[in-house]
Amino acid sequence: MYAARCGNEAVGISFDDRNNLIATERSRLLGLTNIRFITADLRKLDEISENLGKFDQIICTEVIEHILNDRKLLADLSSLLKSGGRLILTTPFKHGRPIHGDRISDTEDGGHVRAGYTHEEIRDMFAQAGLEVAGEACMCGVITQSLMEVMRRLEPIGRTFAWAATFPLRIFQAVDVPVTRAARSPFYIIGVVGIKRHV
Repeated sequence: MYAARCGNEAVGISFDDRNNLIATERSRLLGLTNIRFITADLRKLDEISENLGKFDQIICTEVIEHILNDRKLLADLSSLLKSGGRLILTTPFKHGRPIHGDRISDTEDGGHVRAGYTHEEIRDMFAQAGLEVAGEACMCGVITQSLMEVMRRLEPIGRTFAWAATFPLRIFQAVDVPVTRAARSPFYIIGVVGIKRHV
């Protein structure tokens, strides 16, 4: 929705019809007419790619760790990029500390199928998918992780309550990165930007 608000033609993909209905309604309330939502399985992205066209930019956040065939997903996303297009990807850091509720599953049942990745692993996978790494980052340091931990533990009481209880503490996220680096603590999320090689 932010991309659409900036003037881009945007497409959102989710396997969940309900998510798409909510997103469509929110877009309507914001007056966004340059966005559409598609119900599809990202594991079968190659089957609908001809109908999607090519993109200048694809954002894939907190998805790849849920997909068993992660290399196919990256290859499919790369094939949807125009030459010089960007893939922005975030995923848990392989050596980060688990947060309450994190679980590893042997099947694609909604849980993570792997703990995460290192930047080196993503670089290798991007190269195989025809993407050159243009930037890397670490996100979600000790302060954010602590807030997430509290939120997840309070969610059984109510999601709104959990969010409201932690909201005043979010001011401390402004110093999340320097505090995490000073503590030499692992970040929870890594981010990588890849550019589609010119062909």
